[in-house]
Amino acid sequence: MTEPETQPSSGGNAKYAIIGLLLFGGALGAYFLMDNEAPPAEAPPPEAPKRSTALAEPEIEIPDPVPDAGPDTGAPKPKIVYKYVNSEWACAGQLEPAAAKSVIQANSRQIRSCYERALKNNNQLQGKAVLQVRVDKGGNVAGVRVGGTLKDEQVFACMRQLANTWKFGTPTGGGCAVVQAPFDFKPQN
Repeated sequence: MTEPETQPSSGGNAKYAIIGLLLFGGALGAYFLMDNEAPPAEAPPPEAPKRSTALAEPEIEIPDPVPDAGPDTGAPKPKIVYKYVNSEWACAGQLEPAAAKSVIQANSRQIRSCYERALKNNNQLQGKAVLQVRVDKGGNVAGVRVGGTLKDEQVFACMRQLANTWKFGTPTGGGCAVVQAPFDFKPQN
């Protein structure tokens, strides 16, 4: 004998519909719960601990270095008279302009080489430098100062070192004289 085939009951598809409705309702409820929640507040970043040493105060301000001869503004250069009270730079003498220019021009290649060496490390380096040389009564260099817009201390130090070896003529009208020479440094093509 054969068993009669059983027909599925009418509730077979209804359970899938109920499961679908429950999932949809759960998702809808989760959405509303998440939408009403406020986002978590960000914690402020922790402050760096302030340190104090016995050697220094924590609020020390270090000023920027001041160039020796002052910045060059690019404007026409008026005759500058430096007056230093009780200073080694106070000089009343003068050098023959052509003779002083001759000494500076004879050494300008060496000065340019100071710049060229620094240019190898910084190919954008350019600016102006003003070299001041104090010449004593024997024509020897008694002091050198350099400043300007170049902003490279290695070039300035090299210029000072070279200028200290120069020899000028004897100043007239006083014991010493001050010579000032501007240099404009730009990379050559």
